[in-house]
Amino acid sequence: MNKSMIGGRGLAFVLAMAAAAACTGPNAEQAAQIKADSAQISAVSAEKDSLLREVMENTKLMSDISAEMAKVKDLKKPVVPQVAGEHVPTYRDSVLMRVKELTVRINESEQRLAASEKRLAGMESNRKEAIALRKQVAEFKAVIENQRATIDNLNEQLGVLTAVNDTLRQERARLAEDKFALADTISTLTTEKNTVYYIIGSKKDLLEKGVVVEEGSKFLIFGSKTLQPARSLDPTAFTAIDRRAVLDIQFPDSTKNYKIVTRQDLTALSPPPEKDTKLTRGIRIASPDAFWAPSKYLIIVEG
Repeated sequence: MNKSMIGGRGLAFVLAMAAAAACTGPNAEQAAQIKADSAQISAVSAEKDSLLREVMENTKLMSDISAEMAKVKDLKKPVVPQVAGEHVPTYRDSVLMRVKELTVRINESEQRLAASEKRLAGMESNRKEAIALRKQVAEFKAVIENQRATIDNLNEQLGVLTAVNDTLRQERARLAEDKFALADTISTLTTEKNTVYYIIGSKKDLLEKGVVVEEGSKFLIFGSKTLQPARSLDPTAFTAIDRRAVLDIQFPDSTKNYKIVTRQDLTALSPPPEKDTKLTRGIRIASPDAFWAPSKYLIIVEG
C-alpha cells in the first residue's frame, strides 16, 4: 500500500471523527433544547387558550354579579325576617354564593397562570412564539389582578349590604311589633266601643243595687215620683254584651210587663212600641247603633 492511499484514508477518518464530534457536541444540545422549548410552547399555548376562556367566563360572571348587586341595592321592600331554625334565601345570599364561586375560579386561574409563567421562564428560546406567549401571559396576569381587585370591591359592598339588610330586618321586626300593638289597641277599643250593659229587675231590686233612683216628690195625691237611672252606674251590676252580636233580650217572666227607664231610642226596636206601652216577653233590636246611642246602659224595670 503506497503512502498516498494511507494519507487519503487517514484524512477520511479524521473528517469522519470530526463530523461525529460535531453531531454529539454543541449542535446536538441546541437541537434538544429547541425540541424541549417547542414542547413547552405547545403546552403553554394550549394553557393560554384555556386561560382565555376562563378569563372571559369570569368577566361574564362578574358582570352578572354586578347586575345582581344592583337589584339588591334597588330593593324597595325590606327582606322578610328569618324564622328561627329556617333559612330564607335572599338576594344577598345569592350574590355571596356567586362571589365565593368567582373567588375560587380566579384562584384556580392564578395557579394555572403561575405554572405557565414558570414554564416560559425556563425557556431560553427567543422564538417569536415564546415572545408572544410571554406577552399574552403578562396580559392575562393584569386582567386577573384587576378581577381580584373587583372581587375585593364586591366583598366590601356585600359587607355594606349585610349591614343594611340587618337594619331592615330589625326595622321590619319593630314595625311588625308596632302593627301588632296597634291592632291589639284597635281591637280593645272596638270591643270597648261595642260593649253595652243591661239589667232587668223589680223596682225594689234595682233601688237596692243603686242603679235607679226615685226623683220628684209626692204629698197625698199631689205630685209623683219617677224612676231614673242613677247618676253613677257600676258596670259590674249589669250584664255585659256585645251590641253587634246580641240583638234579642228576653225578659225573665213572659207573663209580666216591663218598662225601659233609660234613654234608649225605642224606634230602633222591631217592632217599635207605642207610646207608654208596656213591653212583654222581650225586645228585638233592629238598629244597634241607634238604640244604644243615647246610653250604653239599659235598665228595664218589672211592672
